[in-house]
Formats: sequence, C-alpha cells, structure tokens
Amino acid sequence: MYTLNVDKREDKKAAVIRRSGRVPIAIQGKGVETVLASAVEVDVRRALGASHGQKMMVMLGGETSYEVLVRNSDFDAAKGHLLSLTLQRVSEDDVVTLEVAVVADGEPESVTDGQSTLSFPTSTIMLKGALHDLPEEIHVDVSKLGPHDKLLASDVVLPKGVTLQTSPDAVVATTGVNRAFVEAGVEAADAAPAEPAA
Repeated sequence: MYTLNVDKREDKKAAVIRRSGRVPIAIQGKGVETVLASAVEVDVRRALGASHGQKMMVMLGGETSYEVLVRNSDFDAAKGHLLSLTLQRVSEDDVVTLEVAVVADGEPESVTDGQSTLSFPTSTIMLKGALHDLPEEIHVDVSKLGPHDKLLASDVVLPKGVTLQTSPDAVVATTGVNRAFVEAGVEAADAAPAEPAA
C-alpha cells in the first residue's frame, strides 16, 4: 500500500500553502479531531495514482501513520492544480464500499489472431467489505472469451467476505468484430480468380 508523507499544517491560509507547491489536506476520523496537514503536490498526485484514488497510508511528520480512504480531491481544471484533499482514517475491520480497478489477464484467441477486438466498457467495479479484505485491484481472466463474447460483473471472482455493489449485468469486457479483418477477407475473396466452369 502506498504511503504519502505529510506534515502538520502551520496556521497559514490554503492559498499560501498552494503557492508553495503543497496541497492542503484534512484527515478526518470518527470520534477524533480532524488533523490539518499538507504535502508536496507531486507526491500527492503520485499517491492518488498508485492507490487508484482509494486507500493509502499517511505518515504524519515521520512519526504517526494512518490508514486512510480518499474522500474528496478538489482540482482546478483550468490551471491543472490539486486544490485540496480530504482523507478519512479507517481501521482494518471497518466495512466500506470502494471503487476498485479491473485488470485484465490474458488475451482471447480471436483477438490474438486478429478476428476480434477486446474492449472494457467497465474499468472499475464497486465492492463492499472489511477494509483488510478489499483488494486494491481485481484481476479477471479474459483469455477464455470467444468471438462476440462478454464478461459480466457477476462473473468476477471476489475475495471471501466481499460483495459486489455494481450492477451484476455491467459488462466488464467484451469481444467484437474486427472490421479490418473482415474487410481484408472480403477483398481477398474478390481478388481470387474465378474457377472455370465445368
């Protein structure tokens, strides 16, 4: 699990913190006081990418560590800057719902030989379970898919104690006709010499 190093925030306005290249961070938790912190923006972006924007470890001042979930990240779309980050402290036994990335393993034979194309209409699924049971990403085997085939969310094998919150009918992966392959076959057939009549 990725660890983001943060420092306790000094009594400065958020705008001042941002101008120094850091992101204002609020670390919330049940029954505890919210901790105000900040971290270098590049490090925050790296942490969000590595954790798929879900769960990570936070090291406060090099001394105290928390396991956290990302609850909100506020971006300035015009300037491309991360404005603020809100994190929630959790324990390994907390039951939570997370959006988990789907990673495809293998390749269907029809895709390998060029007959089909492989697409992923649903790149993430929502899972619910104790934090220690939830994977950071879920792997699916697509190698057995045939032409014009699909893999549904309900087909995904989940860890014990984890339940699917996404619609079971959501299409995770699907194979479709490779038009270039079909057109090449038609052109080859048209170019073939006609057989003489008997």
